[in-house]
Amino acid sequence: MDSPQAAIPTTQPLTVQDAIVYESDLGPWPTKSGGLMNVLFGFGREVLQRMLNTDPHELELAPQLQLGIRTFHSTGLAAGTVGGKHFHRIKQEIIALPRGSVLFVLEDVYGGKRELTLDKTHRSLYIPPFVMHTYTVLEPAELIGVSNTLYDADNPATHDTYGDETFSLLCDHFTHA
Repeated sequence: MDSPQAAIPTTQPLTVQDAIVYESDLGPWPTKSGGLMNVLFGFGREVLQRMLNTDPHELELAPQLQLGIRTFHSTGLAAGTVGGKHFHRIKQEIIALPRGSVLFVLEDVYGGKRELTLDKTHRSLYIPPFVMHTYTVLEPAELIGVSNTLYDADNPATHDTYGDETFSLLCDHFTHA
């Protein structure tokens, strides 16, 4: 495990049970000005504190990664599309579903697994670091997200995205420790 991507974290990673799903009616509601308002996210202090607190050791492993707040919007997700298939060491994400239905499969380094469907009732999901997440679009969808890291598409060092091989190495460590 010479690469920083596969380095063993110095703090215990969270589990799939630490992923938080919010049930809410996101709108639209009529406004006083005659328009419509949609709520994108509704998260409490616990999630905000987690997103602002980052393990300093993890930041040392990724010196080019910049903390901040970034939003993203994924459109045109067709039924049957599979995405994600990765985890992050530092990046934490809040995902909201303004349209469609998406099945998320979450896995942690301890062997825990959890399946969640974002739909009209379960609209928002908080994903902690070190939780592998894969999604399958069940009906045409859009995803809106907020992350605690900035991103440069041309600089892979800012992506903080790792796949199956690295995740398997970390799982082996935590399930055989």
